[in-house]
Order: sequence, then C-alpha cells, then structure tokens
Amino acid sequence: MSILNNTLKSLDDRNQESDFGLPPTVQLRKSFSIRKVFALIAVLVLVVWSALYSIGDKPESSQNSTASKEPSVNAFETPSKTASEAIPKTAYDTSDSSPSEGMQSVPLSDKDRALLAQSTPVVEQVFEQVPDQLEQSALEESQAGQSAFDDEAEYRKARDTAIQEERLKEAATQAKGSVKDIKTATADNNADDKDAVNNNVADRKRTTTNSTVVSSKPAITPKTQKQQSAVHLDAGLNAYQFGMFEDAEQNFLLALQVEPKNLEARKQLAALYFGQNNIPMALSVLSKGVSIEPQNLMWRELMGKILIAKSRFEEALSVMPEAFNQQAVKEQRSDYLIIMGTAAQAINKPEVAISAFSAMTALQPQNGKWWLALGANYDQLGQNGEAINAFEAALAQGGVSPASKQYVIERLNALKEVR
Repeated sequence: MSILNNTLKSLDDRNQESDFGLPPTVQLRKSFSIRKVFALIAVLVLVVWSALYSIGDKPESSQNSTASKEPSVNAFETPSKTASEAIPKTAYDTSDSSPSEGMQSVPLSDKDRALLAQSTPVVEQVFEQVPDQLEQSALEESQAGQSAFDDEAEYRKARDTAIQEERLKEAATQAKGSVKDIKTATADNNADDKDAVNNNVADRKRTTTNSTVVSSKPAITPKTQKQQSAVHLDAGLNAYQFGMFEDAEQNFLLALQVEPKNLEARKQLAALYFGQNNIPMALSVLSKGVSIEPQNLMWRELMGKILIAKSRFEEALSVMPEAFNQQAVKEQRSDYLIIMGTAAQAINKPEVAISAFSAMTALQPQNGKWWLALGANYDQLGQNGEAINAFEAALAQGGVSPASKQYVIERLNALKEVR
C-alpha cells in the first residue's frame, strides 16, 4: 500500500509542475440540448399530474378498500355497528396514511369527536322509526276498516228499515183489501133482498167478489196443542239421535208444556234423565205423569224400574200398590207384577210377593218359575198345602233350572213328611 501511495503522490506532483498558470486560450460555452429540456418538462408535468391524481383518488380508494374489508372481518356484527365503525376509519382517521402519499389531514377537535361518538347510526334510526310507522299504518287501516264496517252496518240498517217499511205497506194494503172484501160481501148479502131492478148490479158485485176471493191467499189453519207438541217431540227425537242432548231436553220440555198428556215425550224425557244418571229429575217427570194420570200403570212401572235399579225397594212398593194387580193382568203388564214381587221378596214381605206372583201365574201359567216363586213365599209363611201345590205345578210346567228343580224336590219331600 505504501508503494501505491507513493506512486500516486508522484504523479500528482508531476501534474502540478506541468501546469504553467496560463489561462486557457479558448473557452467553449456549455450548450444544453433542446430534447433534454422538453424531456425534463414532460417528466415534471407527469409528476405533477400523478401527484394531483393520487390526491383526488386516494380517499375513494381507501373508502372502497375499507368497506370491502370490513364486512369480511365483521360479518356477524350488526349493520349499525359496521357503519359507525367504517366511517371514522375512512373519512376521518388519517393517522395511518404515510407522508409519501402526498396527503395531509387535519385532526378533529375534541368537540367534533364527542358529537360523532354521540350520533346514532342511520340504520338504528330507521329501525326505530319502522315500528312507529307500522303502528301508524295499522291504526289508519283499523280506522279505515272500522269506517267501512260502520258504513256496512248503516247500509244493512237502512236496508232492514226499507224492508220493514215495505212489509208494513203490504200489510196495510192487505188490510184495506180485507175491509173492501168484507164490505163487498155485505153488499152482496144485501143485494139478495133487493128488487129485480137491481139484479144486474148485484151480479156485477158478485163477479167482483168472486175474483177477489180467488186471488186472495188461503187462510192458514192454526195447529192444535197435540200437533204442536208432536212437532216438538219429533225435534227432540232428532236431536237425541244426533247426540244433541240439551236440544233434545228442551224440545221434550216444550212438548210437555204444550200438551202435558204427551206420553211419548214424557217417557223420552225420563229416559234421557235416567241415562244421564239424573235420578231425581227422572222420578220427578214420572211422578208428574202419575199425578196427571193415576190409572196409567206405565208411569208407576217406570218409576219402579228406576227405584229397583237403585235398591230403593220400599219406595218401589209405595208407587205400585196391590190394587192395580188385576189391571196389570188385564193389560198384560208382566213387568209391573215382576217388579212388585221382586221388591217384596227383597224386603221380606211374602204377602205382597204372593199377591204379585199369583197374578203372574194367572198371566203366564205355563211358566214354572212363577209357580216356584209362589211356592217359596207360601213355604216362608208356613202355608204347607199351598206351597206343595205350587211346587208340584212348577215341576209339571217346567222352565226351571236344574238347581231350582232339585230345591223343589227337596222341599216337596220335606213338606210331605211334615204333613
């Protein structure tokens, strides 16, 4: 290195010695190329234009880039939050921009930032206004519907009023026509007593009267109580058939109200109450029938069936006295006699049972079980002769079970030994 340095130093000294200090004889003026000048101007223009273009386009590009990035990051955030967070980052926040972009931003004051923080996003304002608008529109629609309903009600009311007035006019016209017919008929009756001179006038009046009678509507004959009761009974039966028990009850009651002696309506009403396990009402309906028709054994028989079903034997015998046994035989009401005998046996009243089963042997002598029941009650009273006769008749007629037959044979042997 020292050798190289010495060599360079010697060369420098030689150059200084060769310079004699004379001024140059010719000085050339430096000239610039026109092409270089134009190229330099063009470059400057492009630089200025690019700077201006970048200044104007940068806010829009930054907003677009921010808006395109924000939804991907905050895809599950509410629209109000996204809008409120996107605005400060694009339009107002310039702290992230570098000086090389040629942009300079003025920071917001504390007052402006406070107002911006307190501002409500547009989306929230819209959603807050939507319920109010919906309520207002619903109120207007309801008012419109109410007005339409009121208009329709007024229209119906006016129409009904017009119909009633028309009917009143027709009724008045018919009434006038009836008065006219009466007057005409009276004139016809008086015309028969007039002289032959007035025959032509009378004939004309008769012709007018006949035409009036032909054109008039036939009179409607009112229904009798039995007919009205029958109508209610049919309605009740139809309602009962379709399971409309309340309607059936009302129609049966109406039938009895119009005609208390409607047997079928009373029987159906009692059966309806009994089916609903309303025993007091069923007995009340039948008891009313007994009070209206004491000689009708049907009401007593139905009451006895209900009372026997509820094991109310004393009450059953109270409504089925022995005085009606012969009537029961005559009317062949075997149920009446059987219920009476069964209730008497249940409460240990063999005398009443003998009365009932004696009537049954007269009604159905070929049935051995009635002879068996009669013999058992005679046996209980100690009337051995009557018991033997009844037991022998039971064996002769037959119709008893094997166990009952064995019982009869044993009792016959015992009674004959005692005898």
